[in-house]
Amino acid sequence: MEDSQETFKLQPPRCRKRPHELDGDEQDGSAKRDATEARYTCPQAVPNPHLTFETFSRELLKLDRLLDASPASPWAALGQAAGLSFLRNAAYPPEPEQQPSEANISASRLSLARRGYARLPSPEVLWGPNSARAHGHLCSRLVSACRLLRRLGWNLAWILLYDEAWLLARMYGPALRRLSYGRLELNPDFVFFHVEPGSRGWPPHRDRPSMPRGLQGGPQPTSQNLPHPLPVYVTCWIALTAATPDNGCIYVVPADLDPLYDSGTTLPPDATAVTATVGAVSDATGPGGYADSPVSRRVEGGVDASGSAGGGGSDGAGGGPSAHAARAEYGSDDVSVPDLQAVRALPAAAGEALLWSGRLLHWGGAADAEATDPRVAMSFAASAPEFEPPSLRGADLTAAASELPTLRQRLVLVSVQLAVHEHQEPLSPPLAAVLRRLEDALGGEAGQPPSSSPST
Repeated sequence: MEDSQETFKLQPPRCRKRPHELDGDEQDGSAKRDATEARYTCPQAVPNPHLTFETFSRELLKLDRLLDASPASPWAALGQAAGLSFLRNAAYPPEPEQQPSEANISASRLSLARRGYARLPSPEVLWGPNSARAHGHLCSRLVSACRLLRRLGWNLAWILLYDEAWLLARMYGPALRRLSYGRLELNPDFVFFHVEPGSRGWPPHRDRPSMPRGLQGGPQPTSQNLPHPLPVYVTCWIALTAATPDNGCIYVVPADLDPLYDSGTTLPPDATAVTATVGAVSDATGPGGYADSPVSRRVEGGVDASGSAGGGGSDGAGGGPSAHAARAEYGSDDVSVPDLQAVRALPAAAGEALLWSGRLLHWGGAADAEATDPRVAMSFAASAPEFEPPSLRGADLTAAASELPTLRQRLVLVSVQLAVHEHQEPLSPPLAAVLRRLEDALGGEAGQPPSSSPST
């Protein structure tokens, strides 16, 4: 056992100094410090052969340490090599220096209601310069980790074992709650994207085509003159690197120019995603796949018939949500692009956030083969508890949560997201073996709805 553990005693990547670590004569004015801090990144680590997924997973299964949350854990060693924090509640983000104001959010709210998508103000405008720098640090760490893990053959969902993605998502909670007048809570429907030059993002799809246009009851302020109710499910997509037409940015058909925007099955106001779409995952992935496992069945009701669990609509290597499955479920080709001239490209600067409704038709573009770098992004969601309980995936990102999820909760979520997106990134035999062992280790908990779910 001790000899095998040596595999995981790895040196962390060396990063250049943060500005507050510089000696006095190394500092050259506050402007230079601010600029350096905002651009801070860890250099790309040299891939360690012991960290390829196939080798790492083989050793992990041999050691039977899937649930080891100690500092000597194999997971801790992987995070150290990737420059990510592992279960460090001390890194929990402090309160931002300023909360998003109504003036900064109102334009995004109006666009989301009218067009089905919106662009949030910049981090500096949302939270102030210090919090914006913290946001930039988290984005840079995630970019470095995505690039390293992708080179080592890892599915990027494993990044959810580490703190940075959770910390980044938590920063957006107050803005999304203010935008929705308190109707939406953060939903850990995470997806990570890494679009290589010459590849392309996911084809046209809708994250929640069957969601109601808006729930009745609750605050629906008419004084704002919103043309439509606010969505009950919203994807928040963050460009971790710049997204441009050249490297495959997001494209959408605005809701007001899409005659099929409302063509999905409309749910009654008291219906939930869980009760309305049970079986959608197994329908999309076929019988006998990992979607039939207890871990997957945990959230099968929260996934649309295309197999997409929301979270992003953009990228990956390979196929995408099945238009055939969507037609079979809804009786119409609601993923076809009705009007090419209505399409809008949504380029985004690094660190910028886009929002879109679960009904919005969107996709990731094709990246030029000559593009300089991969496009890296992450997404999560915000949903009305009446439609899709934010605790459905077993981890709490709501305003009431005072700590980040435990390792057990994170492992459940990784299993769920891998299963849900099996149609997009098929499970290799080593990955399927790890998930089977993980399901055994988690026991019956993985197959049961979360006890905190409002639907239970």
